[in-house]
Amino acid sequence: MASSTHGPQQWQQPPVHQISSWQDAEINAASWMRHWGHSDAAVTNGGADGGIDVRSERALAQVKYLAAAVGRPDLQRLGGVGLGEPGKQLFFFSGTDYTATALEYADATGMALFTYRLDGSMAPASSAARHVMRVSPHPQSVARAAPAGTAAPARIPLPVREPLGWKERWKAGGWYLGVPILSAGVFAAVPFWHAQARLNRPELRSLAVAYSVAGVAIMAVHGVTPKDAQGDPVGALGGILQTIAVLFALVVVIAACVKLTQVRREIFQRPGWESPVVDLHADQVTQARARRAQARSLWVNDPAAARELGIGRPDLGRGYDDGGLVDLNTAPAVVIASVCGVDPVLADAIVAARTRRSGVFYGLGEVLIDVAVPSSVEGELRERTVL
Repeated sequence: MASSTHGPQQWQQPPVHQISSWQDAEINAASWMRHWGHSDAAVTNGGADGGIDVRSERALAQVKYLAAAVGRPDLQRLGGVGLGEPGKQLFFFSGTDYTATALEYADATGMALFTYRLDGSMAPASSAARHVMRVSPHPQSVARAAPAGTAAPARIPLPVREPLGWKERWKAGGWYLGVPILSAGVFAAVPFWHAQARLNRPELRSLAVAYSVAGVAIMAVHGVTPKDAQGDPVGALGGILQTIAVLFALVVVIAACVKLTQVRREIFQRPGWESPVVDLHADQVTQARARRAQARSLWVNDPAAARELGIGRPDLGRGYDDGGLVDLNTAPAVVIASVCGVDPVLADAIVAARTRRSGVFYGLGEVLIDVAVPSSVEGELRERTVL
């Protein structure tokens, strides 16, 4: 992708597709992928496709229509399928949030995670997803950059961004907050109408109408308030009406600014806007390590429960988040490669050595004796394997 501009087109979305079923969610995901340059993205309609819901020549995607948060095992299953089709970008779409270990895994592997709303809009949940939304090339430019038969890299090189100061962040769409405050709530609807035009969401349209009515009401109360020649309220009625107008305007300003703070971030996103991400990522790594330690303890003290939970076997789909562990004695090669981030050839060699030992390793030392493991990989195996 040669272009990395941040023009208005990056926030234009495909035609809105209201979501009321898992089929709607898959159709909506395919529409967004076509918008991001994968012009041949299409729903697979089930079948023996390895759990892939949307497929294109250069990308694979899974779409979840669940009430529970998506965990690392769900992403690892997609990663395992992706190893069988190297060079394809991996997308994951969910109507709910992602666990901390899932976000850690996505950032480590370059998987693009998105959260969709019921109105069909999308919000990025991982670094790769934010990169996709910022670049979003036109399909024709993608066709020129990637001729047929040429695979795109699975991992997206992400630029390192320096956090911006509060002054730079304020300049990005600061008028969204300035208009309601300076107009005392009378023109609070203006930013909402602008946001609705950019994002095309029913919620924003409803808010724009509501704040338009509120602005008219504020002016109407001011208009009927009895005033003297100097513009001061006259009598008890004048004082009451003025108090009502002031309090109502204050409520409108505060409510509008609270809502617009979030909307403004979405529309006027800039590099470095997500400056707290660095600390958040460190916290995610810490949480993942704690989960691995907890899972290892259970593996040692209660092996039956550990196997029932699927510790070390994300491919079984038991739903337990072990922080990213793999059982070298039972896991297939594709899972070992996905969890440990090693070359599939090395994972195949580990499985072959396991077979020669009648299917059992009694310690990681045996693995290191039987298989030529690079020193750069040994630490990752110690961190993520159980036996």
